[in-house]
Amino acid sequence: MKYSKFIHEVDGSGSSPFDCNTEGRFTPPLLFDRIRSQRGLFTIHPDPTKVFYRPGMKVIVIPHKQVGRFRKALFKYGIDYWSVYPDAEGLGQQMRWQFRNKVGLGSLFMDKK
Repeated sequence: MKYSKFIHEVDGSGSSPFDCNTEGRFTPPLLFDRIRSQRGLFTIHPDPTKVFYRPGMKVIVIPHKQVGRFRKALFKYGIDYWSVYPDAEGLGQQMRWQFRNKVGLGSLFMDKK
């Protein structure tokens, strides 16, 4: 299956990612929850210190001032620490973020009369 016109699937059978001469995408077996929830996509680059860019690709830059608002929007659509890291650590990170940002905690922060 072709996922992108910008990068090709690398055959992972028996070859080392360090032997690759061109950029490529590698989908490992989905053995762990984190890899499975993150869709298990990795990229391979012959020179990982160089920025990967191909003509026609779109780059989205989120200004630092907008990061909080952007994270809240992602949370609204179900994308958060716990959905990316579905383990105890991810749950803890998510709870801490929600508490610090007063997001999605129901009546905990509502004024009591």
